[in-house]
Amino acid sequence: MQIEAAQREVRRVYAGGFPGLAISACVWIAAAALGSWVSWQAAMWTLILGGAFVFFALEFLLRAVGHDPALSKDNPLNALTLQLAFLLPLLLPLIVAAFQHRADWLFPAFMIALGAHFLPFMFLFGMWQFGALGLVMGFSGLVFGLAVEESFVIAGWYGGVVQLLFAFMALSAIRRELRAAP
Repeated sequence: MQIEAAQREVRRVYAGGFPGLAISACVWIAAAALGSWVSWQAAMWTLILGGAFVFFALEFLLRAVGHDPALSKDNPLNALTLQLAFLLPLLLPLIVAAFQHRADWLFPAFMIALGAHFLPFMFLFGMWQFGALGLVMGFSGLVFGLAVEESFVIAGWYGGVVQLLFAFMALSAIRRELRAAP
């Protein structure tokens, strides 16, 4: 299987990334809401636990709508999906270290890690939107972490909204591709 065909299959199986991004955005918005109205601990645990289940929630959602969430065995990108599943959890100690240094760095540190996580999705899906999302999240995390004082909850809301916007960009892109397909 050629890379372009493999990427096309990834876009088809995972609906251009829309459901995964939408689920992640919901986790971030829930964490920001809990950080706003409950506590930073609730926000932290929502991001950590909710983030850990994004992929499982994506698979459950795809199966619930009758869609098989598996790539074909001959798809050369299967290994990359597995590697990407472990990338963000491996960055958690760095996020925790930043958070322990300064509590309002929770969301900015997650933004930087998530930005790094999204960059390889550009190759996986063959969609420039993931590269743009990775850069926006990464650089925004830097700005919030270094330039904005007491931005704990604002960064959370921002991260959720940005992911939601990119989810709809991905949905639009995959719909255009499906309409153009013979």
